[in-house]
Amino acid sequence: MRSKLVLLLWLLMAVPDTGNALAEPPRTLPIDENAVAWHQDKVSMLRGWKLAEKFRTSLTEKKDGAGLESIGAFLEKFRTKYQVPIADRPSLAKFAVTQEKFVTQLKGHETIGTDQAFEPFSGRWYGLWEKKQVNHHWHQTKSMSVEESESLVSAQFAWIGDGFGWNYLINGQEPGDGVVLGYVYHLEENDPSKVRFEFPLIGYFDGPGRLI
Repeated sequence: MRSKLVLLLWLLMAVPDTGNALAEPPRTLPIDENAVAWHQDKVSMLRGWKLAEKFRTSLTEKKDGAGLESIGAFLEKFRTKYQVPIADRPSLAKFAVTQEKFVTQLKGHETIGTDQAFEPFSGRWYGLWEKKQVNHHWHQTKSMSVEESESLVSAQFAWIGDGFGWNYLINGQEPGDGVVLGYVYHLEENDPSKVRFEFPLIGYFDGPGRLI
């Protein structure tokens, strides 16, 4: 049986000058962020980075229609063919992703700065996502020292209501070049010390305040 690549796309857009949170947080939360200290778990952070990098590497090597080229072609088609925004969602007009740009960046041949890639999302985000209350807390980006990792440049912890994850910026092929990765852990509601499921992410930096 052929394995299937499940692609999860999460478009994030920072809205300048208006703030990034509603006036009040959701009333009910599945897990109290302050009750767990996952943001201090360096082992999980480094493990997620390594698994995300392994996932990216596997996609660069796939040639059976499930690699970076196919994903990039899908993103470009989605952006150019479906230009009318759905309901109150933001329009994709500001995005400029193409298949070529996507493949080039994920192979590590494009300059990306941490401040531009991650910092616009720092803070608390409240609202509805697919009729589900959202309570996200994106921490400020932490730079990594050479002693901690030679290829991991920086990491941004994010609490996502029922779990947590990180954005990672790793070194690309040349000095200044970077690649965006991610990893997410979802926790058991009745026992937040246990991970319910987890998965790696690859990210595309489309400009300041725009991540795919």
